[in-house]
Amino acid sequence: MKINSIYKNCLNVLNTEEGDIPVRFTQRQLELYSSKTDYCRRSLCPAGICIDVLTDSKEISIDYSVKGKARDYIFFDFYLNGKYYQTKGSRPIDINTKAVLFNIPDIGEKMNRIAIYLPHNIQLLIKKVSFLDGTTVKSAPDYSGNLLCMGDSITQGMEAIHPSSTYPVLLSRFLEMNLLNQGVGGEVFNPDILDNELPMKPEIITVAYGTNDWNSCESMSNFKQNCSEYIRKLCRIYPHICKLIITPFWRHNMQETKCVGTLQDVSIAIKEICVDYSEVYLVDGLEIAPNIIDYYADGLHPTDEDFCILQ
Repeated sequence: MKINSIYKNCLNVLNTEEGDIPVRFTQRQLELYSSKTDYCRRSLCPAGICIDVLTDSKEISIDYSVKGKARDYIFFDFYLNGKYYQTKGSRPIDINTKAVLFNIPDIGEKMNRIAIYLPHNIQLLIKKVSFLDGTTVKSAPDYSGNLLCMGDSITQGMEAIHPSSTYPVLLSRFLEMNLLNQGVGGEVFNPDILDNELPMKPEIITVAYGTNDWNSCESMSNFKQNCSEYIRKLCRIYPHICKLIITPFWRHNMQETKCVGTLQDVSIAIKEICVDYSEVYLVDGLEIAPNIIDYYADGLHPTDEDFCILQ
């Protein structure tokens, strides 16, 4: 078995002398992010990526090191035959911990499908994935369809604690599709980040930007230009593919007026831009999640509970 094949929901696995780095962006995209420290670190976090195998081993051990962090916690979610089973990790990160061990219960199955979702806000290097000697290990089969999720920190999964609680993972598991999560904290409608040579060919695409544009754009005309160029390029690269554009989620200060207006003004502008494009479907971010501060860890980022009840 090729070790790279055990990593799912990624584009590539960089094999270094120290260990493996599964990545979810093309080399061109990573080069674009490399000029900004925060974007570079977040783009190298394995959001949505999992180790997915069929095995009769009763133990799986992952030796790792932390190369950077977007949040000060690290958790691995363990799934047994398609069902959530266990989480291991710490908050804050325990710098003395360099491995995580999962024991697989005896449930009468000779071969079990084990999926372990990697920490979504940690720049992780996998030094070794170990199974008991003499056991069988096979790469789990891919699903037939592909889901591509693009967006900002909410798509990446901040502030969710569990890497499998983020909405891209939940959606991919519900639809039984391979996932590529290209969410990066701080990102905006940036047409340059779209790569027409992306090797993954999606059947469904979700796009969720706007809340950072609201904070950073100099004017509404500037925002409309960026958004229009992004949507136009997206539709050119992915014609005849279902594209779901999610307008900004609720946030505690959304009634404030920025250079572009209110956050609701941003949502209205996105809707007006998308109306002329076929195969683009609008999803109202205010309608799919509770507009209650208790469901947001910091008044902006959904908690695990909020992600789990998205409608």
